[in-house]
Amino acid sequence: MHQTFIIKILVPLFRWLKSRRRGKELSKTISRVVVTCTGGVGDILLCTPAIRSIKETFPKTRLTAIVHHRKKDLFRFSPYIDQVLVLKKSVFHYVKIFRTLKNHPPDVVFLFHVNDPFVYCLAYLACPDNLVGFKSENPFNFLLGTSVPLEDHKHMILNYLNLTARIGAQTDNLKMNFQLDPGVISSGRKFLSSPGTFQYTVGFQLGSGDKRKCWPKDHYVKLGIRLMDELQARIILLGSPKEKDLVREINTALKGRAVEAVTDLLTAAGIIQNLDLLVRSEEHTSEL
Repeated sequence: MHQTFIIKILVPLFRWLKSRRRGKELSKTISRVVVTCTGGVGDILLCTPAIRSIKETFPKTRLTAIVHHRKKDLFRFSPYIDQVLVLKKSVFHYVKIFRTLKNHPPDVVFLFHVNDPFVYCLAYLACPDNLVGFKSENPFNFLLGTSVPLEDHKHMILNYLNLTARIGAQTDNLKMNFQLDPGVISSGRKFLSSPGTFQYTVGFQLGSGDKRKCWPKDHYVKLGIRLMDELQARIILLGSPKEKDLVREINTALKGRAVEAVTDLLTAAGIIQNLDLLVRSEEHTSEL
């Protein structure tokens, strides 16, 4: 209710601010870029090819990432990101991010994944002409300078690359990437040392910020059985402490043949780094 009230006040204010400006084309000279991805682990990983394409196309560009404070470590060691700004839903953090962006105005801001509508306002105040994002039902979507349709039939990696293509940043390398502290990678290896000979190691990411996107449990069980029986795969069930019961239920259905990895984000990231394949818990079909 509180957020709804604030939005009702801010929408007409920002419509008025936008009406007083003349739109400009995207800058031909790119020296500072901001990317926002305030979603979950999966959302961040899907952004990484697009982020890499920016840095490879414009090597001298200073690239700043706005990310949820609990996910900041996924970007901390990235060779493609020069600065990480952490986001919390508090006035203090909003002001801190605004001041940072205002002191070093970006040439363009890419709104990859934003589940906090006020980030649009912060980005607009810092870069009123060159906001690039997807058409959506966000109440501040009208602030976008370049609004791109989200193509449901395409994989999200390709959709994100469609955004960066607006400044000529493109790549054929669709591989997701993230770098971690070597100590974190080592901490995840204990889950990969189960006895037996395996042809592949496959992780199931069971949780999701939106439970409506999660696969039914029997989907995981059926897939797990086929992978173990037909491909001699080792299955790692990844979950946070709040998903402990779900991990146990699925492993019970798999007759205890999977590895239960109920752990923190960084250790999970270390495990993912060593997987042959990661299966995300999202009901979404697309082509890549």
